[in-house]
Amino acid sequence: DAEYYYHAQTIAVDYDLDYSNQMPNTPYRNLNSEYPNKVLPVHSIGLGIFASPFLFLSNQISEYVDLNSVISLNYFIYSLTPILYLLLSIILIEKILLLNKLNYKKYILYLIVLGSGISYFAFERFSMSHAYEFFATTVLIYLMTIYEKSSLSNKRKLKFFIPVFMFIALTIRWSNYF
Repeated sequence: DAEYYYHAQTIAVDYDLDYSNQMPNTPYRNLNSEYPNKVLPVHSIGLGIFASPFLFLSNQISEYVDLNSVISLNYFIYSLTPILYLLLSIILIEKILLLNKLNYKKYILYLIVLGSGISYFAFERFSMSHAYEFFATTVLIYLMTIYEKSSLSNKRKLKFFIPVFMFIALTIRWSNYF
C-alpha cells in the first residue's frame, strides 16, 4: 500500500520523482532497489497521478494548519481520496444511464456499487488501486457515451482525449492492460 502513497507524495509534494526521500530513516522495504542509483516503487504510478491533486491541496493547507497529530493532514486527505472517486463514479454511472435513457432505481444502483466490494477498498484499504480503477473505467465509459451522442466537432476533441485518458487509466495498474 505504501508504494502508491510514495507515488502521490513524490508527484504532489516533492515534484521530483525521486523516491529516496519519501521515507527517511526507513529501510526500502516496499521499493525496488535493483537499479544501482535509483530507488523505485514496484507498483505503477497511475494511482499517484490520480491522488496527487488532492495531496497537493492538502500539502498547501498543511502549511497553515497544524494538527499536532501522529497522522499528517496529507495522509488523512489521501485516505479520503478513493471515497471521493467512488462517489464520483456513482454520479457518472447515473449520468451514463440517463444519457442512454435507461430506467433504474437509484437505491438499487447504490446497492450494487456499494455491495460489490469496491466500497471495502475505498473505505478500508484506501491505498489500493481498486477505487481508482473503478473511477477510470467509469470515466472511459462516460466519455465513450458522450462520443457516441455528440456532434462532429466534439467528436474530434474526444478522439484525442479518450486515448490520452485511456493511457493514464492504464497506468493505475499495468496488469489491466492484459
